[in-house]
Amino acid sequence: MTKSNIKYIRPHIPEFDIPVYEGQKYQDVAPDTFDLQERAELAINVLTRATDPEADFEQYFFVSFRRNPPVMWHSFADQCQMKFMEALPLLRPITGNTLNSEVEQRWMESSLHRIGPDGLTYEPLKGRPWALRGIGQRFRDVIKGEQFIDPCFGGRLISSMMLYYRMDRNPMWKEEAERLADGFADLAIDCGRYAYYSPSAYVADKNSTEDPGEKDRFDAAHVTFLVPGLVHLYKETGYEPAAKLADKFIRYTLEELDYFNSDGSFAPETPDGKAPPHFHMHSVALLAMVEHAHAMNDTELFEFSQKAFEYGKSKANTTLGYFPDSIKPDNISKVCANAMADMIAIGLKLTEAGYGDYYDDIDRWVRNGLAE
Repeated sequence: MTKSNIKYIRPHIPEFDIPVYEGQKYQDVAPDTFDLQERAELAINVLTRATDPEADFEQYFFVSFRRNPPVMWHSFADQCQMKFMEALPLLRPITGNTLNSEVEQRWMESSLHRIGPDGLTYEPLKGRPWALRGIGQRFRDVIKGEQFIDPCFGGRLISSMMLYYRMDRNPMWKEEAERLADGFADLAIDCGRYAYYSPSAYVADKNSTEDPGEKDRFDAAHVTFLVPGLVHLYKETGYEPAAKLADKFIRYTLEELDYFNSDGSFAPETPDGKAPPHFHMHSVALLAMVEHAHAMNDTELFEFSQKAFEYGKSKANTTLGYFPDSIKPDNISKVCANAMADMIAIGLKLTEAGYGDYYDDIDRWVRNGLAE
Protein backbone atom coordinates (compact mmCIF):
# COMPACT_ATOMS: atom_id res chain seq x y z
CA MET A 1 0.00 0.00 0.00
CA THR A 2 1.39 3.43 -0.93
CA LYS A 3 1.87 5.61 2.11
CA SER A 4 1.53 9.36 2.23
CA ASN A 5 4.01 12.17 2.79
CA ILE A 6 2.31 13.21 6.02
CA LYS A 7 4.83 13.96 8.78
CA TYR A 8 3.51 12.24 11.90
CA ILE A 9 4.99 12.72 15.35
CA ARG A 10 5.72 8.99 15.78
CA PRO A 11 7.85 7.49 12.99
CA HIS A 12 7.68 3.88 14.16
CA ILE A 13 4.71 1.90 15.49
CA PRO A 14 4.15 -1.70 16.58
CA GLU A 15 3.27 -4.19 13.87
CA PHE A 16 -0.32 -5.41 13.98
CA ASP A 17 -3.23 -6.56 11.87
CA ILE A 18 -6.85 -5.55 12.26
CA PRO A 19 -8.65 -8.52 13.87
CA VAL A 20 -10.52 -10.92 11.62
CA TYR A 21 -14.29 -10.51 11.80
CA GLU A 22 -15.39 -14.03 12.59
CA GLY A 23 -18.89 -15.42 12.80
CA GLN A 24 -21.29 -17.94 11.36
CA LYS A 25 -22.90 -17.15 8.00
CA TYR A 26 -26.11 -18.75 6.77
CA GLN A 27 -29.15 -18.00 4.62
CA ASP A 28 -32.65 -17.91 6.02
CA VAL A 29 -36.12 -16.56 5.31
CA ALA A 30 -37.07 -13.39 7.15
CA PRO A 31 -40.06 -11.02 7.09
CA ASP A 32 -39.86 -8.19 4.58
CA THR A 33 -39.34 -5.55 7.26
CA PHE A 34 -36.86 -2.75 7.78
CA ASP A 35 -33.40 -4.09 6.99
CA LEU A 36 -30.67 -2.59 9.15
CA GLN A 37 -28.13 -4.83 7.47
CA GLU A 38 -28.77 -3.18 4.11
CA ARG A 39 -28.29 0.30 5.59
CA ALA A 40 -25.09 -0.88 7.29
CA GLU A 41 -23.78 -2.06 3.90
CA LEU A 42 -24.33 1.42 2.48
CA ALA A 43 -22.69 3.02 5.50
CA ILE A 44 -19.57 0.86 5.11
CA ASN A 45 -19.41 1.91 1.47
CA VAL A 46 -19.37 5.63 2.23
CA LEU A 47 -17.18 5.37 5.33
CA THR A 48 -14.41 3.64 3.41
CA ARG A 49 -14.78 5.31 0.00
CA ALA A 50 -15.21 8.99 0.89
CA THR A 51 -11.51 8.92 1.72
CA ASP A 52 -8.23 10.10 0.25
CA PRO A 53 -5.83 7.25 -0.67
CA GLU A 54 -2.98 9.76 -1.07
CA ALA A 55 -3.42 10.93 2.54
CA ASP A 56 -3.60 7.58 4.36
CA PHE A 57 -7.30 7.35 3.51
CA GLU A 58 -8.15 10.42 5.55
CA GLN A 59 -11.83 11.19 5.25
CA TYR A 60 -13.20 14.05 3.19
CA PHE A 61 -15.34 15.81 5.76
CA PHE A 62 -17.16 18.01 3.25
CA VAL A 63 -19.04 17.00 0.12
CA SER A 64 -21.22 19.00 -2.26
CA PHE A 65 -23.76 17.26 -4.47
CA ARG A 66 -24.90 20.59 -5.91
CA ARG A 67 -21.87 20.84 -8.17
CA ASN A 68 -21.38 19.07 -11.45
CA PRO A 69 -19.50 16.89 -10.90
CA PRO A 70 -19.97 16.54 -7.12
CA VAL A 71 -16.86 17.32 -5.09
CA MET A 72 -15.34 16.41 -1.73
CA TRP A 73 -12.73 18.40 0.15
CA HIS A 74 -10.58 18.32 3.27
CA SER A 75 -10.65 20.69 6.25
CA PHE A 76 -9.80 20.92 9.94
CA ALA A 77 -13.02 18.99 10.56
CA ASP A 78 -11.42 15.86 9.06
CA GLN A 79 -10.50 15.06 12.66
CA CYS A 80 -14.08 13.77 12.93
CA GLN A 81 -12.71 10.67 11.19
CA MET A 82 -12.38 9.28 14.73
CA LYS A 83 -16.15 8.77 14.68
CA PHE A 84 -15.91 6.75 11.46
CA MET A 85 -13.15 4.64 12.98
CA GLU A 86 -15.39 3.60 15.85
CA ALA A 87 -18.44 3.04 13.64
CA LEU A 88 -16.73 0.79 11.09
CA PRO A 89 -15.89 -2.16 13.39
CA LEU A 90 -19.45 -1.97 14.72
CA LEU A 91 -20.95 -2.12 11.23
CA ARG A 92 -18.91 -5.02 9.89
CA PRO A 93 -20.38 -7.74 12.17
CA ILE A 94 -23.89 -6.70 11.10
CA THR A 95 -23.07 -7.39 7.47
CA GLY A 96 -20.06 -9.69 7.20
CA ASN A 97 -18.80 -7.09 4.73
CA THR A 98 -15.01 -6.69 4.50
CA LEU A 99 -15.08 -4.01 1.79
CA ASN A 100 -11.93 -1.87 1.72
CA SER A 101 -10.30 -3.55 4.70
CA GLU A 102 -7.06 -1.81 3.74
CA VAL A 103 -8.70 1.49 4.74
CA GLU A 104 -9.42 0.21 8.23
CA GLN A 105 -5.85 -1.06 8.61
CA ARG A 106 -4.32 2.22 7.47
CA TRP A 107 -6.64 4.28 9.68
CA MET A 108 -5.35 2.52 12.77
CA GLU A 109 -1.74 2.68 11.58
CA SER A 110 -1.94 6.43 10.99
CA SER A 111 -3.68 6.85 14.35
CA LEU A 112 -0.84 5.11 16.17
CA HIS A 113 1.58 7.36 14.29
CA ARG A 114 -0.29 10.31 15.86
CA ILE A 115 0.49 9.25 19.45
CA GLY A 116 3.49 11.14 20.81
CA PRO A 117 6.01 10.03 23.44
CA ASP A 118 3.93 11.88 26.05
CA GLY A 119 0.86 9.75 25.32
CA LEU A 120 -1.03 12.57 23.57
CA THR A 121 -2.55 12.57 20.09
CA TYR A 122 -1.10 15.09 17.66
CA GLU A 123 -2.53 16.38 14.40
CA PRO A 124 0.25 16.80 11.79
CA LEU A 125 0.42 19.89 9.59
CA LYS A 126 3.17 18.87 7.17
CA GLY A 127 1.63 16.94 4.30
CA ARG A 128 -1.86 18.10 5.32
CA PRO A 129 -2.19 21.67 3.98
CA TRP A 130 -5.88 21.62 4.93
CA ALA A 131 -5.18 20.90 8.62
CA LEU A 132 -6.09 24.43 9.78
CA ARG A 133 -8.69 25.17 7.11
CA GLY A 134 -11.80 26.47 8.85
CA ILE A 135 -10.32 26.91 12.33
CA GLY A 136 -10.52 30.23 14.19
CA GLN A 137 -7.59 32.61 14.46
CA ARG A 138 -7.36 32.31 18.24
CA PHE A 139 -6.56 28.62 17.83
CA ARG A 140 -4.12 29.28 15.00
CA ASP A 141 -2.21 31.57 17.37
CA VAL A 142 -1.78 28.67 19.81
CA ILE A 143 -0.40 26.22 17.24
CA LYS A 144 3.38 26.26 16.87
CA GLY A 145 5.54 23.97 14.76
CA GLU A 146 4.38 21.00 12.68
CA GLN A 147 1.95 19.37 15.16
CA PHE A 148 -0.83 20.34 17.53
CA ILE A 149 -2.41 18.41 20.41
CA ASP A 150 -5.90 17.06 19.73
CA PRO A 151 -7.29 15.20 22.78
CA CYS A 152 -10.70 14.72 21.13
CA PHE A 153 -9.23 12.47 18.46
CA GLY A 154 -7.46 10.33 21.03
CA GLY A 155 -10.49 10.01 23.24
CA ARG A 156 -12.57 8.48 20.50
CA LEU A 157 -9.57 6.46 19.32
CA ILE A 158 -9.62 4.60 22.64
CA SER A 159 -13.14 3.37 21.83
CA SER A 160 -11.89 1.88 18.55
CA MET A 161 -8.96 0.26 20.32
CA MET A 162 -11.27 -1.35 22.86
CA LEU A 163 -13.45 -2.80 20.09
CA TYR A 164 -10.41 -4.45 18.55
CA TYR A 165 -9.09 -5.53 21.95
CA ARG A 166 -12.40 -7.25 22.63
CA MET A 167 -11.97 -9.18 19.37
CA ASP A 168 -8.34 -10.32 19.51
CA ARG A 169 -7.02 -9.53 23.02
CA ASN A 170 -3.86 -8.11 21.51
CA PRO A 171 -2.16 -6.43 24.52
CA MET A 172 -0.95 -3.66 22.21
CA TRP A 173 -4.45 -2.15 22.12
CA LYS A 174 -4.67 -2.12 25.92
CA GLU A 175 -1.19 -0.67 26.36
CA GLU A 176 -1.73 2.11 23.82
CA ALA A 177 -5.15 2.98 25.27
CA GLU A 178 -3.81 3.17 28.82
CA ARG A 179 -0.93 5.34 27.62
CA LEU A 180 -3.43 7.69 26.03
CA ALA A 181 -5.50 7.86 29.23
CA ASP A 182 -2.38 8.69 31.25
CA GLY A 183 -1.30 11.33 28.75
CA PHE A 184 -4.73 12.96 28.81
CA ALA A 185 -4.67 13.02 32.61
CA ASP A 186 -1.23 14.69 32.63
CA LEU A 187 -2.37 17.33 30.13
CA ALA A 188 -5.63 18.20 31.89
CA ILE A 189 -5.96 21.23 34.14
CA ASP A 190 -6.87 19.22 37.24
CA CYS A 191 -8.83 21.20 39.82
CA GLY A 192 -9.56 18.30 42.14
CA ARG A 193 -13.19 17.42 41.57
CA TYR A 194 -13.15 18.54 37.94
CA ALA A 195 -10.74 18.98 35.04
CA TYR A 196 -10.65 20.65 31.62
CA TYR A 197 -8.38 21.43 28.67
CA SER A 198 -7.21 24.83 27.56
CA PRO A 199 -7.97 26.48 25.24
CA SER A 200 -10.14 23.52 24.15
CA ALA A 201 -10.17 19.74 23.88
CA TYR A 202 -9.65 19.81 20.10
CA VAL A 203 -6.70 22.22 20.16
CA ALA A 204 -4.91 21.99 23.50
CA ASP A 205 -1.80 23.81 24.68
CA LYS A 206 0.48 22.59 27.46
CA ASN A 207 1.23 26.20 28.43
CA SER A 208 -2.38 27.36 28.69
CA THR A 209 -4.45 27.17 31.89
CA GLU A 210 -7.33 29.57 31.21
CA ASP A 211 -10.76 28.01 31.64
CA PRO A 212 -12.40 28.26 28.18
CA GLY A 213 -15.85 27.95 29.73
CA GLU A 214 -15.62 31.47 31.10
CA LYS A 215 -16.15 32.77 27.56
CA ASP A 216 -17.38 29.88 25.42
CA ARG A 217 -19.20 26.78 26.65
CA PHE A 218 -19.12 25.22 23.18
CA ASP A 219 -15.34 24.92 23.07
CA ALA A 220 -15.13 23.90 26.72
CA ALA A 221 -17.74 21.13 26.43
CA HIS A 222 -15.58 19.22 23.97
CA VAL A 223 -14.04 17.45 26.98
CA THR A 224 -17.09 15.18 26.84
CA PHE A 225 -15.80 13.71 23.56
CA LEU A 226 -13.15 11.92 25.61
CA VAL A 227 -15.54 10.41 28.16
CA PRO A 228 -16.92 7.41 26.20
CA GLY A 229 -13.44 6.20 25.26
CA LEU A 230 -12.22 6.49 28.84
CA VAL A 231 -15.33 4.68 30.06
CA HIS A 232 -14.91 1.92 27.47
CA LEU A 233 -11.31 1.43 28.60
CA TYR A 234 -12.42 1.16 32.22
CA LYS A 235 -15.25 -1.27 31.44
CA GLU A 236 -13.07 -3.49 29.26
CA THR A 237 -9.89 -3.54 31.36
CA GLY A 238 -10.75 -2.11 34.78
CA TYR A 239 -8.23 0.72 34.36
CA GLU A 240 -9.36 3.05 37.16
CA PRO A 241 -7.41 6.21 36.17
CA ALA A 242 -9.56 6.34 33.02
CA ALA A 243 -12.79 6.27 35.04
CA LYS A 244 -11.50 8.97 37.41
CA LEU A 245 -10.61 11.30 34.54
CA ALA A 246 -13.97 10.70 32.87
CA ASP A 247 -15.71 11.65 36.11
CA LYS A 248 -13.72 14.89 36.35
CA PHE A 249 -14.80 15.86 32.83
CA ILE A 250 -18.45 15.10 33.63
CA ARG A 251 -18.27 17.19 36.82
CA TYR A 252 -16.70 20.06 34.91
CA THR A 253 -19.46 19.97 32.31
CA LEU A 254 -22.32 19.81 34.82
CA GLU A 255 -21.06 21.74 37.84
CA GLU A 256 -18.58 24.30 36.51
CA LEU A 257 -19.63 24.84 32.93
CA ASP A 258 -23.36 24.57 33.78
CA TYR A 259 -23.93 23.15 30.32
CA PHE A 260 -27.34 21.90 31.41
CA ASN A 261 -29.84 23.73 33.59
CA SER A 262 -31.22 22.08 36.72
CA ASP A 263 -34.39 21.00 34.87
CA GLY A 264 -32.32 19.24 32.19
CA SER A 265 -32.75 21.95 29.57
CA PHE A 266 -29.78 22.87 27.39
CA ALA A 267 -27.85 26.00 28.37
CA PRO A 268 -26.73 28.56 25.76
CA GLU A 269 -23.27 28.18 24.22
CA THR A 270 -21.97 31.37 25.81
CA PRO A 271 -22.44 32.54 29.41
CA ASP A 272 -24.03 35.78 28.19
CA GLY A 273 -26.82 33.74 26.58
CA LYS A 274 -26.35 35.19 23.09
CA ALA A 275 -25.43 31.92 21.34
CA PRO A 276 -28.35 29.45 21.29
CA PRO A 277 -27.79 25.87 22.50
CA HIS A 278 -26.09 23.67 19.93
CA PHE A 279 -28.06 20.42 19.96
CA HIS A 280 -25.27 18.05 18.91
CA MET A 281 -22.79 19.35 21.47
CA HIS A 282 -25.37 18.85 24.20
CA SER A 283 -26.37 15.41 22.96
CA VAL A 284 -22.69 14.39 22.80
CA ALA A 285 -22.35 15.49 26.43
CA LEU A 286 -25.55 13.66 27.32
CA LEU A 287 -24.33 10.46 25.67
CA ALA A 288 -21.10 10.76 27.68
CA MET A 289 -23.14 11.17 30.86
CA VAL A 290 -25.18 8.05 30.15
CA GLU A 291 -22.06 6.02 29.32
CA HIS A 292 -20.44 7.12 32.57
CA ALA A 293 -23.59 6.52 34.62
CA HIS A 294 -23.81 2.98 33.26
CA ALA A 295 -20.17 2.20 34.08
CA MET A 296 -20.36 3.61 37.60
CA ASN A 297 -23.98 2.63 38.35
CA ASP A 298 -24.69 6.29 39.10
CA THR A 299 -28.45 6.52 39.72
CA GLU A 300 -28.44 10.29 40.19
CA LEU A 301 -26.63 10.86 36.90
CA PHE A 302 -28.98 8.46 35.12
CA GLU A 303 -32.04 10.33 36.42
CA PHE A 304 -30.66 13.70 35.37
CA SER A 305 -29.69 12.31 31.97
CA GLN A 306 -33.25 11.14 31.44
CA LYS A 307 -34.54 14.65 32.21
CA ALA A 308 -32.13 16.13 29.69
CA PHE A 309 -33.12 13.49 27.12
CA GLU A 310 -36.80 14.36 27.57
CA TYR A 311 -35.95 18.02 27.08
CA GLY A 312 -34.14 17.18 23.86
CA LYS A 313 -37.20 15.28 22.65
CA SER A 314 -39.39 18.31 23.41
CA LYS A 315 -37.33 20.38 20.97
CA ALA A 316 -37.58 17.82 18.16
CA ASN A 317 -40.22 16.34 15.90
CA THR A 318 -40.30 12.92 17.51
CA THR A 319 -42.55 11.48 14.81
CA LEU A 320 -40.11 12.16 11.98
CA GLY A 321 -36.89 12.08 13.97
CA TYR A 322 -36.07 15.71 13.13
CA PHE A 323 -33.55 17.24 15.51
CA PRO A 324 -32.44 20.85 15.01
CA ASP A 325 -28.89 22.06 14.66
CA SER A 326 -29.55 24.77 17.25
CA ILE A 327 -32.41 25.43 19.64
CA LYS A 328 -33.74 28.86 18.71
CA PRO A 329 -36.79 30.81 19.91
CA ASP A 330 -38.33 30.76 16.42
CA ASN A 331 -37.75 26.98 16.27
CA ILE A 332 -36.30 27.31 12.76
CA SER A 333 -33.09 25.40 12.21
CA LYS A 334 -31.62 22.94 9.75
CA VAL A 335 -31.72 19.27 10.64
CA CYS A 336 -28.74 17.76 12.47
CA ALA A 337 -28.11 14.09 11.71
CA ASN A 338 -25.41 14.05 14.39
CA ALA A 339 -27.97 14.93 17.04
CA MET A 340 -30.36 12.29 15.72
CA ALA A 341 -27.70 9.58 15.96
CA ASP A 342 -26.79 10.72 19.48
CA MET A 343 -30.41 10.65 20.61
CA ILE A 344 -30.92 7.15 19.19
CA ALA A 345 -27.92 5.88 21.15
CA ILE A 346 -28.97 7.72 24.32
CA GLY A 347 -32.52 6.39 24.11
CA LEU A 348 -31.28 2.83 23.67
CA LYS A 349 -28.91 3.07 26.62
CA LEU A 350 -31.52 4.65 28.90
CA THR A 351 -34.05 1.99 27.96
CA GLU A 352 -31.54 -0.79 28.51
CA ALA A 353 -30.75 0.60 31.97
CA GLY A 354 -34.43 0.82 32.91
CA TYR A 355 -34.82 4.59 32.68
CA GLY A 356 -37.80 4.88 30.34
CA ASP A 357 -39.00 2.89 27.36
CA TYR A 358 -37.96 4.62 24.16
CA TYR A 359 -38.02 1.74 21.69
CA ASP A 360 -40.97 3.15 19.73
CA ASP A 361 -39.27 6.54 19.44
CA ILE A 362 -36.04 4.93 18.31
CA ASP A 363 -37.79 2.76 15.76
CA ARG A 364 -39.36 5.83 14.12
CA TRP A 365 -36.13 7.83 14.19
CA VAL A 366 -34.12 5.02 12.63
CA ARG A 367 -36.67 4.37 9.89
CA ASN A 368 -37.44 7.99 9.04
CA GLY A 369 -34.03 9.51 9.68
CA LEU A 370 -31.63 6.82 8.55
CA ALA A 371 -33.53 5.10 5.77
CA GLU A 372 -36.63 6.84 4.38
